[in-house]
Amino acid sequence: MKLKHSGYLVLALAGTAMCLAPLSCGGDDNSSKSISLDDVPDLYYDAFCTKAMECPVFFNYKAFSSVAECKTLIKKIFEKEGEGVDTIVQAAEDGNSDYDGNKARKCLDAIKAATCEQMAYGIDMIDPSCTQVFKGKLDDGVACRTDQECSGGWCDGTTKCDGKCKQAAGEGEDCASTPCKDGLVCSKDGKCTSTIDPPGEGEDCANYGISCKYGLFCNNKNKCEKLKGEGEECLYDNECVFGFGCFSSDGGNTRKCQKPEIVGEGKDCDWKAGKVCDISKMLFCGFTATDGTPEKCHKAGQEGDTCFDAQSYLMTQCDPYSKIYCDAMGTNKCVQQKKAGEACNAQLNGTDCLSGTCGQDGKCAADPCADK
Repeated sequence: MKLKHSGYLVLALAGTAMCLAPLSCGGDDNSSKSISLDDVPDLYYDAFCTKAMECPVFFNYKAFSSVAECKTLIKKIFEKEGEGVDTIVQAAEDGNSDYDGNKARKCLDAIKAATCEQMAYGIDMIDPSCTQVFKGKLDDGVACRTDQECSGGWCDGTTKCDGKCKQAAGEGEDCASTPCKDGLVCSKDGKCTSTIDPPGEGEDCANYGISCKYGLFCNNKNKCEKLKGEGEECLYDNECVFGFGCFSSDGGNTRKCQKPEIVGEGKDCDWKAGKVCDISKMLFCGFTATDGTPEKCHKAGQEGDTCFDAQSYLMTQCDPYSKIYCDAMGTNKCVQQKKAGEACNAQLNGTDCLSGTCGQDGKCAADPCADK
């Protein structure tokens, strides 16, 4: 199970799963010193956010105004989902993997000099040291949370804590359903290889791990195509050049690549039309009201805040990085999510449960990660 960059933001981070190495890209002058395990999380957030400010491979069209601003939000995402560098570090602290601070430092130096194109192809492909920072100690079949815990290089599971260690695919082995070992990528013919040779323009990209060469995207015909510029028709944001999104400014069905308008608190918003709330300020767009009330950007609601207007049917976003949800069928306020065994509403699709699942018996399912 590869840990992912996920959450509200769509992170177009092709192949740079945190298999390595959470390390800084700047602001660190101790270039000859080993990096302590305790310092890894903060250095990783620095690295991620520094590159996010520089490279289009991280965010398609929203750049943060500062590294500190980015770190605040990214930490919220990882803390909510229980995924990311903190989980990898915790595994090492638990004795499930060995950590090499010298390899971490070497990888850090390589990342500092890496181009955005190199970052797009995967941090672990920049320098061999970046795949050697953590060495898994768990045997096949043992419960795991991260790939870094497994001696075979793969934690196969559907959630962050129900995985089982397995062998990742080696060089020349099939990678259609099995990830490649660190330092390898899935080739155009579906085999693991140490050579980065992603498909070029017009070539097939259906089975390739890195998708397409830098500056291209994999279209709906599974062919690599040049990123589209302003005014060109599109289906998704990742088809557009950096700085642009795929929007329909006139509200029609035709969408084109255009620069989004980043709007502030209290301003009208419409994601489809490119009027996007400033997520770096934790602003969200209210859900459509039935009385024609315009959607507006608002700060995420906290526990006890009103989130649903029964007259206009206007719903606002409760903080997605806290354990709360909008009780739109009861109190109309942001309230705490329910524990396993407590009654839940199937119409809320599990958002009222800590586990994210409302069982067929009308009760919240157990959280498989509760005791991890």
